[in-house]
Amino acid sequence: MGKASSAKKVARAARAGGKTSKRERPKLAFPLAVFVILVVGVLLVVFARTAKIDSASADTAPSAAKKDHWHAAYGLYVCNKYLPPLPESTTDPLGIHSHGDGVMHVHPFTSAASGNNATLKVFFDSTNVKLTDDGWVMPDGTEYKSGMDCNGKPGKMAVYRWSTTDPSQPVEVFDQGGYGNIKYRQDRDAYAIAIVPEGTDAPLKPDTIPNLDKLTDVDSGSGGANGETAPTGASSGATTGGATPSGATSGAATPGAATPGAATPPVTDTPVSSTPAPSTP
Repeated sequence: MGKASSAKKVARAARAGGKTSKRERPKLAFPLAVFVILVVGVLLVVFARTAKIDSASADTAPSAAKKDHWHAAYGLYVCNKYLPPLPESTTDPLGIHSHGDGVMHVHPFTSAASGNNATLKVFFDSTNVKLTDDGWVMPDGTEYKSGMDCNGKPGKMAVYRWSTTDPSQPVEVFDQGGYGNIKYRQDRDAYAIAIVPEGTDAPLKPDTIPNLDKLTDVDSGSGGANGETAPTGASSGATTGGATPSGATSGAATPGAATPGAATPPVTDTPVSSTPAPSTP
């Protein structure tokens, strides 16, 4: 009996050792569900935050929600002179553009160009000019950048901003890059995007500043009427800051046609008299 009992124990042990245990497959449904919930939650938080920021931007001047309508004179200055104004914007998805009059028209259509999002980059994108940290590239590929020769001296990129409504405000100078992120500060400012010889003072104010007084539909809240441009014939060569560019003209017109032989009033930046010229006897 003892031997039989021992044999049975050996047999049971052998059978137990020969068995292959089956591993249960891990249950992935629960951790997968938790992961999906976490991802969706994060996305909802990001979406809500972005929507909140966009809403705040839309209400911040210049505001798309409030239909603000600002203007800023500008000029591209290279070494010692201003370039001609950029042509009219070929695209304007956001509401910051040019009409070829040397003026930045800022009346945002969406939050993407409102408040803190209303920047110089939005304007230059609409004119197909690439603004960089050391210069800019024109639509035709011409490049102006720091280090270029300016009358024997290396040029340096900088952006200058003036208030045209408060002459007591000093000129602001931006010369550390990030020029595309410069935000519009207020209505009727003036900007010089410039390459100047190193060590020189700020350039003269843009000669397009007088065009700010020649615009139509400039009331804040007008929502951006079409055609709020300078009158036909307005020139960007108006006298500003003591400089008189050669060939400067004005868009001012004399009411009434002068008779043959009458003296023709000179074309100046000061509106001429509205009194018709005397007829020749």
